[in-house]
Amino acid sequence: MHKTKFGISIGALGAVIYFSALLGGYIPLFLLSGYIFIKEDSSWLKKAAFKAIVLMLVFSGLGAVIDMLNEILGIFNSLFSWDMEIPLGLDYVLKNIISISKTVLFTILGFKALGQGDIPIQTIDNAVCCDSDSAADINKEMTD
Repeated sequence: MHKTKFGISIGALGAVIYFSALLGGYIPLFLLSGYIFIKEDSSWLKKAAFKAIVLMLVFSGLGAVIDMLNEILGIFNSLFSWDMEIPLGLDYVLKNIISISKTVLFTILGFKALGQGDIPIQTIDNAVCCDSDSAADINKEMTD
């Protein structure tokens, strides 16, 4: 089993990445990911760190869009004395669905990472080039 420079297994550090995204927030996630990108050699671990960052940003972005919609409706309500709001508390329901999805996804990814497993998410996985040979091929194609 491959070890990191911390002395723990690569899968365990991958699980720490996903669980820090779930429980710790941005600062621990970015600190751990920065360490992984700078010091560690494992392409799987770098891919896991990248995936955790992207997923964290996606979930935060979805929440921000819902909040922005509420703010825009609030501005129109103030300016024009309208009484508009998102019907049936749909914003509350959507934010809870996003929160539950985030919790479930990061928990599953964390436990799968212990065995260096993964859940394929094509848009994120295609953005990461983990194989050094394919990275060399891409760089060669760009220079030709």
